[in-house]
Amino acid sequence: MSALVIKTGMTVEQQIARKYAAEGILVLTGAFTPETLDQAVPQDCKAILSLGVCGGLADSALIGQAFICSTLVTPDGEFEADVDWRRRLFGATRYYECHWWSSGNFNTANTVAERAALVKQTGCAVIDDETFAVAAVAKKRGIAFQALRTVSDGAEDNLPPAVVNALNPDGSDNLYSVIASVAQDPTQIPALIQTAIEAKKSFDELETACIQVGPNFQWQSNS
Repeated sequence: MSALVIKTGMTVEQQIARKYAAEGILVLTGAFTPETLDQAVPQDCKAILSLGVCGGLADSALIGQAFICSTLVTPDGEFEADVDWRRRLFGATRYYECHWWSSGNFNTANTVAERAALVKQTGCAVIDDETFAVAAVAKKRGIAFQALRTVSDGAEDNLPPAVVNALNPDGSDNLYSVIASVAQDPTQIPALIQTAIEAKKSFDELETACIQVGPNFQWQSNS
């Protein structure tokens, strides 16, 4: 069984993780609550990594920029990500370390105004949906967690409506929802194209990050 489990949210993130992960590492994707993630993670797991893309809250979080979690801020309090693991990730990449917001609630910061309010409230640089459950399971089991993600949309972005429900619960693309949204409001097409361009950059940089950290993602020595 896998001592390290990688948690992604989208199928494309899962594909990238599997491409670069060492043999035997379990890569999960899709929408999980802390309870369902706890059921999916093997009992002999020693560490969980939240991997993929994230949203930018602070102006300093640029599209494609990779971040490592220092402290995860949630509605249930703060969780410190594993310090030694963070140092190894930083040593391998020199990526930025930051305070990170995750609530487990999807689509809570899709507009410039929502992002600005959240960064003012929390002081966090980035936001994602998956790390909340990762941290909750890690705390319950007394194991390590970390997050490594690249920014796919920034503080200056208002995401088009077609993006909001663009994923199925298993992390695959919900093309029907996207097409239906565009058909209802074609004026969002330019913003949708820009969102796709930014997402492509973030996925490319995620691949770069996976190469830099090595097949064990710095949880263990990559030698």
